[in-house]
Amino acid sequence: GTLLIGTNGSNVPYTLAGFTVDCRYSELSPTSANHGISIADTDGVVCDDIEVVDYLNSAILINSTGENNKGAVISNSVCDGNIIAGNGFLIVSYSDAAIINCLGENIRATVGTGPGHALQLKNKCLGGKIVGSTAINSTVGVGFGFDGSTFGASSVNVHGCYSELCEAGLQMDTVKNSNISMTIDQQS
Repeated sequence: GTLLIGTNGSNVPYTLAGFTVDCRYSELSPTSANHGISIADTDGVVCDDIEVVDYLNSAILINSTGENNKGAVISNSVCDGNIIAGNGFLIVSYSDAAIINCLGENIRATVGTGPGHALQLKNKCLGGKIVGSTAINSTVGVGFGFDGSTFGASSVNVHGCYSELCEAGLQMDTVKNSNISMTIDQQS
């Protein structure tokens, strides 16, 4: 199951750091959501130096349901989706969100719900960044924006990222005023 579910938000920032989450999906096979860590509606969340393994849906999901939260950071973390997982590191509708120096690999959504993004800032992520991170063998390496016409990411910076053996190295939907500088290697 999910190690941590934070709902209803908090106005007190907090940091989770320096541990491994083994969701034991292969052993437990839950029928509902199976995230490593799922946090909602909290400003100033930092997840640093966390490894997430054997999960189904998202390794780390930080979600702003009211689209008014800011300052979510996932850094120096690693996840392996074991080909089945739906997402790696996912931040939804936060301003000033960041995924920094992370590795997401083997995220193909063959069983789990999701598009198979290794590293993603979704929906209204304003002023976010994905920096110095790597995606390997995933459906999508780096993604930001939304696959609809009413939501979108703005002023997102993607720098120093590397995508290897992903079906799509980069996916952007409904995006404006953003900068991208990354390496995509489809041949390795």
